[in-house]
Amino acid sequence: MIKINLLPWREQARRAKKIRFAIFLGIFLVLTFVMLIFVHMYVSGWITAQQQRSAYLQSEIDASQLVLTDLKSQKNKESALTSQLNFVMDLRAKGFRAIGLLTALVKAVPQSLSIDKILRRGNTVYIGGRAESDLEITLFMKNLGTEGSFNPPVLTEITTQQSGLIKERHFQMKIEQQELK
Repeated sequence: MIKINLLPWREQARRAKKIRFAIFLGIFLVLTFVMLIFVHMYVSGWITAQQQRSAYLQSEIDASQLVLTDLKSQKNKESALTSQLNFVMDLRAKGFRAIGLLTALVKAVPQSLSIDKILRRGNTVYIGGRAESDLEITLFMKNLGTEGSFNPPVLTEITTQQSGLIKERHFQMKIEQQELK
């Protein structure tokens, strides 16, 4: 029988397997490295795009804040102007009310009645004066009551004083002036 030595052939096959393994391992390492580079580039691009979006949003927020600040300052200016205008309008209305009060008194006062005192507190007007008779005081109250800018007057005090031959009636009344609309 012939003896065949298979040892060199097995060593050759083993070396070929090792070389194939080394080549596949090298290819696998190179492909893994290339994949890592691509994944890194993709994620880096994604992060850069997100940073750009964030920067754009931040610039828009800053622009909106500037507009909002400008609007707040304009609102404050408008509020100040409105309060000044209301103050002037209230002053004007009070002046017109005082003029209306004096005009109404001139129209309502009978000839023999004299007014000594006019005092105004808010919408209430206190009037004090003298008259020769109770009829004149009644007529004065009636004339004021028919005036459109007053509520009916209320007589708070009436006294009679004799000075020589003439009897004088001293009176005090209260009138509520109606609000202007």
